[in-house]
Amino acid sequence: MKNGKIATVQTILQLSRPRFWPYLAGPYLIGYAAVAPNISSFTTAAFWIVFLYFLVPANILIYGINDYFDRETDALNTKKTRQETRITGENEALYRSAILFALISTIPLFFFLPWQGSMTLLLFLFLGIGYSMPPFRLKARPVLDSASNFLYAVPGLIGVFQLSESGPSLPVLLAAICWTAAMHLFSAIPDIEADTKAGVRTSAVVLGKRASLGVCTVLWIVAGGTATLINPVLSFTLLYPLIPLWLLVHPITDITRVYWIFPYLNLGAGFVLFWSVVLT
Repeated sequence: MKNGKIATVQTILQLSRPRFWPYLAGPYLIGYAAVAPNISSFTTAAFWIVFLYFLVPANILIYGINDYFDRETDALNTKKTRQETRITGENEALYRSAILFALISTIPLFFFLPWQGSMTLLLFLFLGIGYSMPPFRLKARPVLDSASNFLYAVPGLIGVFQLSESGPSLPVLLAAICWTAAMHLFSAIPDIEADTKAGVRTSAVVLGKRASLGVCTVLWIVAGGTATLINPVLSFTLLYPLIPLWLLVHPITDITRVYWIFPYLNLGAGFVLFWSVVLT
């Protein structure tokens, strides 16, 4: 029985993709910190409830739904065997229970958020669920698939609206939209072969590897340039477009290996961004 419970916890942790936990919790923390009047703002129950939601349950929700509706594609995707997990007949019921739990755990947040934050949370749910679930299935709609990756910036908006009635400036939104779109497009490149076989038309499938890398370069230049204009400390973000440029010049480089460096790179970038916001 004990081993069974351990296996259950391990499966749930795997489907939540722990290496990506900072991708939602980090933007929320940065957005919240940007408008927090003092350190006591981080000791409230409202902050911790929302932060912990974006740390684990939100990841279970979006990745669980993604795996559930990508079963055909995942059967052809090798990374689901190594770095991630896939739905099988043995764990399908567990997936459904975990997704339901994560969805229910969203409800209390509406009691701790002002109306602007609640509306933004609905946007998060739409993008997170609609990306994979029919009839929207944004992941199979070129351009919309990468644009919908703004999902990862939405927790930052929620953090801002939790303490302020005013949202972020247009340059901040532009940088966030371009950066998240580039991140999605880049992450879809290793899946081109599996998505093509499964008949899923992503932006990466339509553009192909080299054109996708070119678009990523442009998007990251715009994002990094805008971020640098907002705060010169953020000029380090201009290192991002060098990655797809390197892959264009050195096409034999294994792009999948490069992709798995991003969780560490993004964690470091988020750390610098957080402190630049706090100190500013």
